[in-house]
Amino acid sequence: MARVRTLREFQTGFPFEVEGFTVLPIALSHDAADPVAFALEKEGEKVGCVTDLGRPTDRVLQGLSKCHILLLEFNHDPQMLQNGPYPTLLKQRVSSGHGHLSNQEAGKLLEAVLHPELRHLFLAHISQVNNLPQLALLAAEEVLRRADAKPMIHLTWQNFVSTQAVL
Repeated sequence: MARVRTLREFQTGFPFEVEGFTVLPIALSHDAADPVAFALEKEGEKVGCVTDLGRPTDRVLQGLSKCHILLLEFNHDPQMLQNGPYPTLLKQRVSSGHGHLSNQEAGKLLEAVLHPELRHLFLAHISQVNNLPQLALLAAEEVLRRADAKPMIHLTWQNFVSTQAVL
């Protein structure tokens, strides 16, 4: 069992240091109390991580800009969500501006923060009920092809991680 060495309070939007890393907590639009994404930077290398995002904001775009490694939510396919087993209220919550990103919304966010030095892209928080890895991958690949970008793509969800090179 891991022990917590230091408990640190932080405020979204204000960077802080941890063992040589600059950590930027980024405020998110989600139906939770003060949800955040994180960008970590050290020695010119930047990693961004965002899930549970209802809609991208300027703060999210700014915080995820120039990442070398990016973990980005590709949560659901709108048609699968609409035709799936979730109750209507949950479907509305997931697809709202305080819910989760669809594959297409995630693709637009990726397009907005994409740059030539992105080396790894993790497609994260892929719903096992309302999405297929192939659909998330297709949405990301379309953006990457248009930009002629070739980061390594990694698919992740609850019990599965895969790696695929983009051709």
